[in-house]
Amino acid sequence: IGKILRIFRTLRFFDELRLMVDCVLGSFMNAFWCVTMLFFVLYLFALLLVQFMSEHLAGLSKDPTANAEKIDLILDYYGTVVKAILTLFQSTTAGVDWRGPFMIVADAGWGTAAIFVLFICLFTISVWNIVTSTFVEKALKLAQPDLDSMVLEARYQDEKDAKMLMDIFAGDQDHEEGQPCTINESQFRLVAEDSKFRSYLNARGIDIKNIGLFFKMLCSANESDRVDVETLAMACVRMKGVATSIDLQTLNFETQRISQKQIG
Repeated sequence: IGKILRIFRTLRFFDELRLMVDCVLGSFMNAFWCVTMLFFVLYLFALLLVQFMSEHLAGLSKDPTANAEKIDLILDYYGTVVKAILTLFQSTTAGVDWRGPFMIVADAGWGTAAIFVLFICLFTISVWNIVTSTFVEKALKLAQPDLDSMVLEARYQDEKDAKMLMDIFAGDQDHEEGQPCTINESQFRLVAEDSKFRSYLNARGIDIKNIGLFFKMLCSANESDRVDVETLAMACVRMKGVATSIDLQTLNFETQRISQKQIG
């Protein structure tokens, strides 16, 4: 199962499905405590209503024939604590129209009616919103991309940018089949001075200030006056962002190594 999940992780087509599954699996404990809170509120108000309705039922039982219909309704909706919990839950989840259960408790007096209305207001305005916000907060945390997803996304974007740059540099050039397409400095300057191309680089955080020096550095590595477009595109992609401390340390180390070779 773990291998299958890792395969799904590598396929971009399943990103949305994987995100939803991760949110569902990661919110199990959150769901448990939310259900516990809902049950506590329902149980508290059910106890109060059953207590008041029991006293009212005792008064109606003095004339069971005349009050048979009311007694049956009370027993159906508030006969036990479990029935009262189910009635209250249905009243807030469109299981039943809460006017029916309310009219039954209202017959017992204004106190029970006030308790029922208080429950409806508290449950729909406060409790449900708290539960929903808790789930949303948990889902937002789980929706944050993990390290593997960030690496895959960055790699995919770099490959996409490199392919786009290779197409731009190659242009309409003709080259032999199986041979890499190359470009010289004058051709690179012509492309690099295009305002649309500069805007494209700036939008992706690629900043090449000295075009000539940049191209000559690549040429010196190949010992040629031409550079293949793939190497040039990958070099442009690596120019994203600013230099970090490790980049400066690497440059310093390479400079010292070259100096030692020249002295030796």
